Amino acid sequence: MEITAAYRHARRSTSVLCGIGLARSTAQFELKSLSFGPANSIDLSHASVPIMLACGIVYTLTRCTIEFAMQFDDVRRWRLAQIDFKITVFLVRTTLLMLAAGGLYRSVETIIYIAVAALLLLVGSRFLMFVGMLIFTPLMLYIRARQGRYSVVAPVFAVVVWSERVIVALIVAVIVAAGVASLRYEPLRSLWIVAPSPLAVTVFVVAAIVVVISWHVEHKWYLKLFAFQPPNICKMSKMPDGTIGVSFTPNEKYQAENPSSHSERPVEEKK
Repeated sequence: MEITAAYRHARRSTSVLCGIGLARSTAQFELKSLSFGPANSIDLSHASVPIMLACGIVYTLTRCTIEFAMQFDDVRRWRLAQIDFKITVFLVRTTLLMLAAGGLYRSVETIIYIAVAALLLLVGSRFLMFVGMLIFTPLMLYIRARQGRYSVVAPVFAVVVWSERVIVALIVAVIVAAGVASLRYEPLRSLWIVAPSPLAVTVFVVAAIVVVISWHVEHKWYLKLFAFQPPNICKMSKMPDGTIGVSFTPNEKYQAENPSSHSERPVEEKK
């Protein structure tokens, strides 16, 4: 198996733009002009370079996603190809967040603070999701018992979904509150060497919210992009007595492509 040349070219372009964006966010250079040869050059001294880089990165990532989706299913299910694409998406998220952070203050220290805050937020969100499951599980079981439904499996899936939604909403509220406090709370404003403008803070808050939401919903479109096949097909049917029957049928196509995922078992005849 081999990924296509078009996908490699789109991924390479995305990586180059992300490298330029990260270098500029850490104040490693200043992009004032763009040259296309000895006769053609563009003056960028009055242009918004972060917006140009962000638009270019979004465009190349879109091309990279389209090229990945146009490959054969075997390549899309290839674990190494999936890891390669996930690394590219992670690099894009990091670059967009750092470009927005560069509007606050361009320095290596700012990038380090943002990276540490993102890591703490990631660890904290996982811990809060676990705590949320412990809180919502008894509540969901009680509500369903009052409704006359005593199944345990369905409430567990519902608890996971609702816990994730609550944590995402809480993280978004914390990001918005931190952005407002950095503009209005004087002890926080005194920590900045150069106080950021309201527009720069707003852009960073919006970028952080987009990154958080995209991180929590990525698994839904990864299932389609990676052509995921469930090992078993779940079917639900209503029984004559009003109960819901659930049956699991082995996915023959999945087992044919993954012969090591199942074993032959003898089937007993019913008498």
